[in-house]
This record gives sequence, structure tokens and C-alpha cells, in this order.
Amino acid sequence: MDKTILPSGWKSVRLDYLFDRLTRKNDVGDTNVLTISAHNGLINQEDFFNKTVASEDLSNYYLLKRGDFAYNKSYSAGYNYGAFKRLTRYDSGVISPLYICFSVNDKNKCPDFYVHYFESMLLDREIKAFAQEGARNHGLLNIAIGDFFAMPIPLPPLSEQQAIAEILTTADKLIVVKERLIAAKQKQKQWLMQNLLTGKIRLPGFSGEWEKVKLGKVFDERIETNCATLELLSVTSNNGVVPRSEIKGKDNSSEDKSKYLKVCKGDITYNTMRMWQGVSALSDYEGIVSPAYTVLIPHESICANYFNYLFKLPHTVFQFFRNSQGLVDDTRNLKFNNFVKISVFSPPLPEQQAIANVLTTADREIELLKKELEQHKQIKKYLMQKLLTGKIRVKGAG
Repeated sequence: MDKTILPSGWKSVRLDYLFDRLTRKNDVGDTNVLTISAHNGLINQEDFFNKTVASEDLSNYYLLKRGDFAYNKSYSAGYNYGAFKRLTRYDSGVISPLYICFSVNDKNKCPDFYVHYFESMLLDREIKAFAQEGARNHGLLNIAIGDFFAMPIPLPPLSEQQAIAEILTTADKLIVVKERLIAAKQKQKQWLMQNLLTGKIRLPGFSGEWEKVKLGKVFDERIETNCATLELLSVTSNNGVVPRSEIKGKDNSSEDKSKYLKVCKGDITYNTMRMWQGVSALSDYEGIVSPAYTVLIPHESICANYFNYLFKLPHTVFQFFRNSQGLVDDTRNLKFNNFVKISVFSPPLPEQQAIANVLTTADREIELLKKELEQHKQIKKYLMQKLLTGKIRVKGAG
């Protein structure tokens, strides 16, 4: 941090003024092998990866105790110059010596302030200045220990550190509450799907018999081409059918779109090569999709949205898998001539519509919560950028 832009009462100190390098070896036989997760922090490797990727011999691993820090020198999503995390989940654990580890010393009176400072990525500019960029091609930044611990960090007055840490910790708690609520709503929606789409639980007022129907009796295939002037669409696993312009990343679509398939609002479109993974969605847009998709026209005798949800049910997805052709998963495809042979159970139209309405309401609740979560995250990001740099001072602190 440049001393010329430090706010009144703040000092600039080296990282090693407040933290000591930690090279404590695992001479106690600790087997809690840790890794750094962007979202979960320092977490047991097996819990995170569902397997252990550590060496059998853990004696050279660093032993961390609750409150210690570790810095991962490799790039990870959202962390262009590595991630700093503090051990809070366990009393102790061991970590690869490829990480840079450090602990709080006696001069550091408010470690929580620096938890937020490290998470803010305000040190990225400093790390970029001394890290060897060439090493990033191999996924690991080449960082000298001396340069790392010489990095300048701010030292506000203790009362201001504590006030800032309290504000940002409160913001974190609000985010966690919202994430847990979303997870609970998603679990509830899965329960509703599993029970309503199978008839295990009936909505009030419905008792009619369900019928076994072949999908070919309620869907036709739309094969309309030469519609290149329409908007290009994509089918995503999480967000359904969306305009391709809203998706980040390289557009790999063909320049010649004359053979692309037309999609009308209300059609169900699925990825022919990934239907066995449940990649399908009801379209709210008119546009075109790659010939790698199959476009379905629902008959008026059915509720398209009901079948949209039914196509996500694990049992139905398994039927798509069984009827897909291909020797290996990479070549497995479900073309329309095989799709039409699949049979499913469905209730009368009014019950289809009622079930679809319940599930649509659940989706809207989840979407609203996700938007609120994103707002909380943006507010916290703003607070971090302003409070941790002193651009906004905490009233009464300092």
C-alpha cells in the first residue's frame, strides 16, 4: 500500500510485522489433510474432493493450528493471484509445503481485520509486481518467501480495525444465512418434484388416474431452418434457455447459421448429446439453436412446463440414458426417433398445470433469494473496497 494514499492515522507495515512465517512440521502424526477451497476455506481434502490426493508420508507437511493462515500460490476461480484462508473449521490440520503458511504474532491485535483484507484481493497488485508471470502457465506462481513477507499492508488504529472487522463479519453472516435459505428451498423443491411428479403426493382436489403415455404421442419435432436472422439461443444446465449473448466466454457457433433450428416460445429444447444428463429446458424465447439440439413442439393436450420439470426427474433422466445411443458417454445421444419411444406417467391436464404452478413458484422463490444473495455480495464487496482502504471511515473509530 502506497504511504501517500494512506488515510490519517493509518500506517503501512510489512506483512512480517504482524505475521510470522510458519514451517511447523507434522511431527505429531496429524492426518487431517487440508486444501484451500475458494468458498469453504481450509477444508479436509477428502471432504472436498471425495478422495485424498496427498502423499502417503505426511511428516513433511506443515502443521496448522486453529487461527493460522495459508496462502495458495496457484490460480483458482475468482482468485487470479492465489487465495489466503484462515483455519477456522478444525483445531488442527496439515497442508502441503507448496503453500505459504503464517501465524499471527503479538503485534497483531485484530486478526479478523486481516481475514477480510486478504479476502478483498487488495494484495493482488503487490503479488503481481513480484511474482514471475511465466510460472502461471503451469498453474503455480513463482513467489520468493522474502518478497511475500515484505509486502506492505495497512495498519489502521486498533479501534478502527475492530469496527471494520465487525461490519464485514456481519455482512458475511447475512450472506451465509441467505445461502442456507437457498439450499433449504432447493432441497424443498427437489422433495416436491420427487413426490408431485410421481404421484406419491397428490395436490388437494385431484384424484384422477394417471396414464402411461409415449412421448411421441405428445411431442412433435420442430425442424425449421433458414432462420439466421433470429437470436441465437443456448440451453444451459442451471438457467435453462438463454440468449447466447448473455453467456460469457467464446462463441463457438458456426458463422453460417442457415442450418440452425428454429425455437418458438413454449418449445422444449434439449441437447441431443447430453439429454442423458438432463440438459433440456422450456424456452421463453424465439430464436435459433445449433443442430446439436433437438427442438420439441408440445401438443396442446399437455402442459409443457409439467414435462419440462418431469424431464429433470432422476428416474426420467435415467430413461433418457437407457435410450441414448453410443458406445461411450462422449458419443451417447438421444435423437428424436428414440425419444418418442420413451413412456412416462402423467396426470390429467388440470393436475399437470397445478403441479407445474407449484414448482414454478418454488423456482421463483429461489431466483428471488439468489438475487438478494447477489445484492448482499455486491454490498460486501463495496464495503471491503471502501473500508479496508480508508476511503470511507467508520464513524467514531480511530
